[in-house]
Amino acid sequence: MTAPELRGARMQAVQTSAVDPIPRAGRAALGDKASEAGARCLPAAAQSLCGRVTRPLCRLNAAARKSSTQPSPRGDGAIPEVPVMTTTYHPQFTVPSTRPIPAELLLTESDRLRLPDWWAVEMLAEHRVLTTAQLTALGFATTTASATRRLALLARRGWIDRLVNTGAAATADTWWCLGPIGAQLTPLPEDRDVTPAQVYRARDRLRESRDLPGLLEANDFFVDLATRALTEPGSDLRMWWSPRTCRYVTGTRHVAWHGEYIHERNRHAFWYQPDPGQIRPTDLADRVHTYRRLAEHTGLATLLFHATDPQREQELRRHLEGRNTRHLTVVTSNPEHGHPAGPVWQPIGETHHLALTDLPYTPEHWPPDTVTSKEVRPRAPHPIYDPERPYEESIAEGGYHYPPRP
Repeated sequence: MTAPELRGARMQAVQTSAVDPIPRAGRAALGDKASEAGARCLPAAAQSLCGRVTRPLCRLNAAARKSSTQPSPRGDGAIPEVPVMTTTYHPQFTVPSTRPIPAELLLTESDRLRLPDWWAVEMLAEHRVLTTAQLTALGFATTTASATRRLALLARRGWIDRLVNTGAAATADTWWCLGPIGAQLTPLPEDRDVTPAQVYRARDRLRESRDLPGLLEANDFFVDLATRALTEPGSDLRMWWSPRTCRYVTGTRHVAWHGEYIHERNRHAFWYQPDPGQIRPTDLADRVHTYRRLAEHTGLATLLFHATDPQREQELRRHLEGRNTRHLTVVTSNPEHGHPAGPVWQPIGETHHLALTDLPYTPEHWPPDTVTSKEVRPRAPHPIYDPERPYEESIAEGGYHYPPRP
């Protein structure tokens, strides 16, 4: 299915208050792993982009009855039905299984989800870890309390999981990452036979990863841009790509973030480079060479360096001024300057500061198909959840603006 078809189907699903039972990647995962009986249900599930699949397990059981040839233990010729798993905490989650989750359980759980639930799962698949406050600010729920209740329910069902936040980066807010069901239904193309045990090991590695501070900094940066867009008519954070999606453009070896901020129908696309804090400023400045090659290849030449504090920024700027930044627009900032959408970005070699919307803009939708190494699929979800938005490009085209939020 092409991107326009997907967009049109999502629009119709929203307008009819339907729930998409199985997302794009999830349908592929089920298609690979479902039993013969479960596979017969998939065409109906695939069509559910335009409507809710009603009681998929009924059809699953019907398919099982048609395909089974074994008589029942009673000897009366009746065919046993596929058992329905209704426990809140399935053994797949309480005892990490080394086998993929059964297709019938995936179908059952898919039928229970709402549109904002699917959006939250896809956001966690893209950005790995988000907090309750961040998801609330991006539109998942109207209040933190309601978001907390719904996220806790999704965690009990195995869609998402809590990431215990310890160490220097710990906060009072709850961190969330993918759970076994969410991971199995949002796989990358190279992922095969995702199991609960693998998902829990990945969660533990993420908690101890040296890259976690940089990941949290990047997520904070983009959430701040999204919340500003929600308060400015004609503004939108249209793109927020993590390294998971950027790799289709940058390759698998380079970790990069990409964003696109819409303001008054102008597109301001950029590369974003966070400051992990554990590396020397000179090594961080050396990363500019990779972005020069990316600019030549993709046409996107705006690079934002976001340092952790003023001292790190000054050291970084000193090293960047000695690097070849030709054909790039390189700007730096740090959190103490203020909101990232404001006039906080200082170009290399200059003394003045620019707002994000003063930076060069991209006249067309980026990236063009010619710069991607392969089809970008699945694409990152729109970072702002708004069921009233007619389609994803509606703000960029001037046909919609976000309503005031409480």
